[in-house]
Formats: sequence, structure tokens, C-alpha cells
Amino acid sequence: MGANHLKKFLLGMKPLKEYLLKENKKNIPNIVYHATIKQRLSDIKKYGLGGKIPKKRFWDYKGTEYEHIKQGFFVDVNPENAYYYVENSDEIWDAYEDFDSSDIILFSIKTKDLDLSKLHIDLNDDSNEDEPHSYFYDGIVPFEKLTKESTKEY
Repeated sequence: MGANHLKKFLLGMKPLKEYLLKENKKNIPNIVYHATIKQRLSDIKKYGLGGKIPKKRFWDYKGTEYEHIKQGFFVDVNPENAYYYVENSDEIWDAYEDFDSSDIILFSIKTKDLDLSKLHIDLNDDSNEDEPHSYFYDGIVPFEKLTKESTKEY
């Protein structure tokens, strides 16, 4: 997927706000969640969330629309789901020999701090619900806009 194809792909995704306004099914959530691992925290502090795509990815994106992204990150409206995606990533367990679930960090992000035109429905969201819950944010959020949440209940 070349740069032009990626740009065309991103332009073709439905922005969340447009989708919700057209469908008129629910309000834009006030908060979304992103989980990561402590091994990536220094890059997030330095570049912002989504500012540096790591070489070791959480999932195998080969052959998908997300294979060649240069910035951005995935979020979910449910903190448990965000945590689950990281905890169940075989790629993380394989890439980090000393990794365990205590390494998972959960952030909440206020949607008022996002450019909603960059928030898109995750094309991999296969939930059976009427409303999608997983999104891709094609942008960068400064570390100061992230709130660390407790992961004790997960």
C-alpha cells in the first residue's frame, strides 16, 4: 500500500462524527480508552500517543488497511475491551520475553480533546452490536491529554 493508496483509504473511512450525526443513533462518547504497555511509555511521552508507530506491533496488520499507517492509534468506548486487545495480543507476548499483564497501561482520552474528523470506525470492529465500539484515531494526542486509569479490575 503506497502513500497515495493510504491517503485514499483514510479519506474513504467514515469519520465518527459524520456517521453518528447521519445515523442519529447515539451521542459521541465523552471518553474513549487506549491500552498499551509500559515498554512504550517513553515514546508516548516524547512523541504523543500515535506519534510513533512501533516496529513491534500489537497485532499482525499485514494485508490490512492498517499495515502502513504512519501515525494514529486504536481506541474503544469500553475500557475492558481496550485492555483485552493488549492482553490477548500474541505479538506482544512473543516480542517481550518479560511481559506480563501488570505491564499493561490503560489511558482514558476525552473526546473533546480529539479532532473528531480524524476519529474513524475501526474497520476490524466485528462486534455484533448496533453501534461500533472500536475506532482508529488518525492523529496524535499529547501525553498531557491522557489520563492513566486503574487496571486492577481487569
